[in-house]
Parts: sequence; C-alpha cells; structure tokens
Amino acid sequence: MADDEKTTPSSSDKKEVKKETLPKVDPTKVKQLNEGVDPNAKKHQIVSFIKSIVRIFGYGALLISLEVGAILLILSEILGITEELV
Repeated sequence: MADDEKTTPSSSDKKEVKKETLPKVDPTKVKQLNEGVDPNAKKHQIVSFIKSIVRIFGYGALLISLEVGAILLILSEILGITEELV
C-alpha cells in the first residue's frame, strides 16, 4: 500500500502539472488576432435587409423587364457576398 501512495500524485501535484501545461496568453495579442475577424451584427443585418429589398424588386422587375430584373438579382447576390464579409 505504501507503494501505491507514492505513485499516485497528490492534488497539489495535479495543479502544478495543469499550470505548467497551459500556454501563457497575452490578452493584447488575442485582441489583435481577433481584430477584423469578429462579425459586426448590426452591419450584417443592414446589408441583409438591403439585399432582401433589392431581391424583392428584382423578382418584381422580371415581370416588366428581363434585363432590369436580372441586373437587380445579380446585384442582390453581390450584396449577399458582401453580407458574409461584414
């Protein structure tokens, strides 16, 4: 039994191992890495609404002019790509 107690690490030993294995992270560097990556929800929503309005007008315009409708639908797809980048 004495051998089992020696091979089992104590709780203080486990805490030390965890502290040693965790990498040290500088919060300012994390912020710099995430800069420009975090989506802006408000801008995303605005672009999404504009895209939807252009798409609705595009489908309506198809009834009047094929060219105008096609241009508006292409524009809405470009706005869709922009939406994902915002």
